Amino acid sequence: MSAVTGKVVLKNKEEFLLNEIRLRFPFSMIKISERHKDICEYIANRSGIKDNMQVKLYVNLLFLKSEKAKIITALSLINDKYGIAVIESNIISDDFLEIFPNTKLNYTTGDNNYLDNQSLKALFLKYFVNRAFRIFKRKIDGDSYIRAWVEVSSNIYSKQFPTAVIYLYPFFLNYSRAWAFYKFLFKNHRKQVSLMGVPYSIKPLIKLLLSKNNDNNILNFEYSGYYKHFKDFKNAKELFTTDEFEPGSLVLHHLLKANGCHITNTAHGIGTYSPFVEYSDFYVFNEIQRKFYEKRNDCNILLHTDTKVEPVINQLNIRNAEYCLVLIDQGELTRYNLYFENELQLKLYSDVKDIADNLNMPVMLKVHPNRSGSSLEKLKANFPHLQIINNKEEWGNKQPIFINLYSTLYLGWKNLGRFYFINKGFFEPGVYFDGITSCMIEQLESKIKDDIKYEATA
Repeated sequence: MSAVTGKVVLKNKEEFLLNEIRLRFPFSMIKISERHKDICEYIANRSGIKDNMQVKLYVNLLFLKSEKAKIITALSLINDKYGIAVIESNIISDDFLEIFPNTKLNYTTGDNNYLDNQSLKALFLKYFVNRAFRIFKRKIDGDSYIRAWVEVSSNIYSKQFPTAVIYLYPFFLNYSRAWAFYKFLFKNHRKQVSLMGVPYSIKPLIKLLLSKNNDNNILNFEYSGYYKHFKDFKNAKELFTTDEFEPGSLVLHHLLKANGCHITNTAHGIGTYSPFVEYSDFYVFNEIQRKFYEKRNDCNILLHTDTKVEPVINQLNIRNAEYCLVLIDQGELTRYNLYFENELQLKLYSDVKDIADNLNMPVMLKVHPNRSGSSLEKLKANFPHLQIINNKEEWGNKQPIFINLYSTLYLGWKNLGRFYFINKGFFEPGVYFDGITSCMIEQLESKIKDDIKYEATA
């Protein structure tokens, strides 16, 4: 896909450039949007693809990987709230008049691709690393399998780990985290663990270099890889996984289910990923996820009840304790092009100093496990008032007051202290968690003061 160019004119005459949209709109809200699913299906149904499984895979790829589709969704949601008079762009033609019926669409020459060719290096890396893992795969007999990437898999499927065949896949987001998990597995489960990779073909990538048809070649890359991967599970009677983030995994699971395999997937977080899945049982963490997945999928959607939740703190201890503020880090958000969310997080890290000083409380930061060492050092230099912690023992006897954007750590720590969630504009964490309330950073100090007064007199 060519670089996005153009501008947007709102009904109130305000203008902004399209390449600034990620600073104006929180793209973390797009993935849980029913509108985004609808727009991706709208695109896929007009693509000319005939095979139903490939159409579903294309929707998954668009939903997770298409910057163009995400921008169209963001503009559609902005249009709902503010009204858009004009869109001048190289990505939205008159084909989208149905989505923007009252907007003037000035389309300049673009291309017909929705999937990014800028990810070509990432695709080649994905191909070679998966192939390298396959070189070291071992033949292990069994009929129960686990697909694993990091410690999330062993935490969720701790009961199955002692007896199942464990296939260990590459994890690209944090190599030190992956390496620690690899060492754990080969130390504790050596007999049943094997490195594994998806048998991707290089042919679609070569065609991608020579052709302008990005979408078709990326689709074939994922489809053929997961189709061939079925052979690695030919004896499987049950499979446990957390792979809804893999758009092509539905191809593998469709073949396995047809072969009599029962597939259990547990959402690896509170977010939503591939709209189309092929599981037997799918355990989710909230109603948002349940509604998201059950509309388009014929599988058993269940609410996950086995989350490890820390016990409720004794209320007498709360009244007698000193407080501390604990910020929950979302990690390096710019790695995922979440620039609105990153600016909000940095503002929180800066403004919390005055809040902590006024409340006479120390302030700590629970670091995200995927944050790199260099990023952490930069964080320490920019925000020296934040005391970096990695676990709950580090706040000692103090009573924590948590401040969170949308980290899933809330699910495990919600009984340890009061949680405050931050909102701004279109960014609303309440869509991720059932039954929470949120406030703007500017309201945070007064809300904490009021709640402390209430707890003291309760």
